[in-house]
Amino acid sequence: MAQVGIGTNSPNANAALDAVSNSQGMLFPRMTTAERDVIASPAKGLSIFNTTLNCIQTNLGTAGSPNWKCFAAQPSTNGTGIVSAYTCSTASAGNMTAGVAVSGVTQTITANVTTAGTYIISTTANGVTFSGSGSLTVGSGQNIVLTATGTPTAAGSNTFTLNTTPNCSFLRTTLAPLPANITLSAISPYFVASVFDQDYLPYTAPTGEASLATAQAANGTNETFTLNIQGILTTTGVTIKIPYTVVTASVSLPAFSQTINIPASFTEDGIARDVTFSYIGATLVVGKGTINANLKAISGTLNAKKLDLQTGIGSDNLGFLLAQFTYASNNSGGTANFDFRNIAPIPDRNIADANHRMLYVPVAGLDGKTWLNNNLGANYANTTNGAFNPAAQASSSTDAKAYGSLFQWGRGADGHEFRNSGETAGRISTPWISTNFITTSSNPYDWRTPQDVNLWQGVSGTNNPCPIGYRLPTETELNNQRLSWSANTAAGAIASPLRLPLPGSRYRVDGSINNIGTIGFYWSNMISSTLSRGLNLSSSDASVGDFYRGSGLSVRCLKD
Repeated sequence: MAQVGIGTNSPNANAALDAVSNSQGMLFPRMTTAERDVIASPAKGLSIFNTTLNCIQTNLGTAGSPNWKCFAAQPSTNGTGIVSAYTCSTASAGNMTAGVAVSGVTQTITANVTTAGTYIISTTANGVTFSGSGSLTVGSGQNIVLTATGTPTAAGSNTFTLNTTPNCSFLRTTLAPLPANITLSAISPYFVASVFDQDYLPYTAPTGEASLATAQAANGTNETFTLNIQGILTTTGVTIKIPYTVVTASVSLPAFSQTINIPASFTEDGIARDVTFSYIGATLVVGKGTINANLKAISGTLNAKKLDLQTGIGSDNLGFLLAQFTYASNNSGGTANFDFRNIAPIPDRNIADANHRMLYVPVAGLDGKTWLNNNLGANYANTTNGAFNPAAQASSSTDAKAYGSLFQWGRGADGHEFRNSGETAGRISTPWISTNFITTSSNPYDWRTPQDVNLWQGVSGTNNPCPIGYRLPTETELNNQRLSWSANTAAGAIASPLRLPLPGSRYRVDGSINNIGTIGFYWSNMISSTLSRGLNLSSSDASVGDFYRGSGLSVRCLKD
């Protein structure tokens, strides 16, 4: 019934055992992981030195369900041990569904090692273990991929913590499966455009991932026009449409909500914000349709970091990932990701030309594709036009600021496509025609002799007028876009995320513009004998048909 003192006659009053020495230390029982696991019913708090992992371990679980954790871990000197420090990646592949064994779920960590060797890492939460190993040299920036095993026991957010100094933790959301009989489709990212750049010409196409790096000089000379746009997400938020399919019987879709914190380093004002992606519960009948989800900031507007045009787009044209949300897509463990991204506006392919100083923003179509938000040449995209606002789209089918240019099929953006400020309403019988527009009055009514069918084929097409990484859509892609609308009319087109207006067309014979504000024609890159295919919009119809290549029609570009 007394305290024990070793090396002292006055043990600390709070200690049952107080060992004092200036030349000796405490030696824990030493054993391998296999030997540790043979201990019968190890008490909570029992400690050992694990010679497999080269660390002191304590059972933080129970006698019946041990949970051994390392502490005071140091790099191994014999080739096996715990990484001295590491950070979790901000984006990782794979997600989990409650009750469904995980498959293909990974997490990448970046290691910092002061002693070379093979390092073993493991962490467990909610029935799932993330584990991996890697042979690392001295230094930082080396990756180890952790792979998940197990079956999540419940839906919810679970934080996995790796025992190191400093600690690294990552959040993994476990989802409840959807009811049977319904499938939610994957959707394209939502982009917020944010930029500040004074020196952006000549523009160089990116070769790597987008970054938050700013003030990247193009040639060391500031432009006449400064790009300064603050991209935001408000507390009201934006509507995100998720397509669904219900078969055989109606379904009561439960509500869903997920919140992710956007760190201060991702914002212009240095204020971290929570962002929520959610949809309400609803009863859905048999068939296809869309549900309205909401993406919004919490407790104040999120001001996305202003990016540099040279570094804020990335070679994939996806910009910088702010958050990745995951929702259940069916009742068998399927999931889909929805990305919230910050991106600098997409520059026109010919932005070096003073007549093409135009910028566009990506927008997600209901067809699951990423398109530009405006027609090529729209005033909203034109930095030299008073209506310049690259985040804006057509307010109506007759919004002249969204009409844009009219291209002859297969021609590049050489100036022939422009309309003047007076060509925005009605029929222009005495038109302004650029000196490059080529009229034609004989069959096959093509601006080019002989005809050439290989001018707009893909991102590498000889005369592709779309921004780098974008191209004209195929006939099938135009048709799928049309079929995704609420109505196959001009009303459906303007109500869609692409908000396609009715710009009319330039007549191949004399250059006059017809049907401004009543009909819209949009080129595809596909041919049909001596003609080419395109989309026709009117108040009563939306269909794909044939058009003469000498006609001037609108172009809406699609991410490759």
